[in-house]
Amino acid sequence: MVTSEDNFELIATRLKHCRLISFDFERVIDFACRDDLVYVDPPYTINHSDNGFTKYNEKLFDWEDQVRLRDAL
Repeated sequence: MVTSEDNFELIATRLKHCRLISFDFERVIDFACRDDLVYVDPPYTINHSDNGFTKYNEKLFDWEDQVRLRDAL
C-alpha cells in the first residue's frame, strides 16, 4: 500500500522549489523570513546520557540547548 508519505515523486516535485539548509538552529532561525516554515523538533531532554540520541550525534541536545532554542524562537 502506497501512502501519501511514500509518494516520493510528488515530494521531490514540491521540494524543487524549496531551500533546505542545515546549520545550528539559531542560525537557521535567523535566516527565516515571513511565510517561511521552520520545522523545530528537538529531542526530549532526560537526566541521563543513555537516551539513544548519541547514536545520531556525539553531543546531546541538553537543557542549555533547550533554553537556546526557546530564546531563539
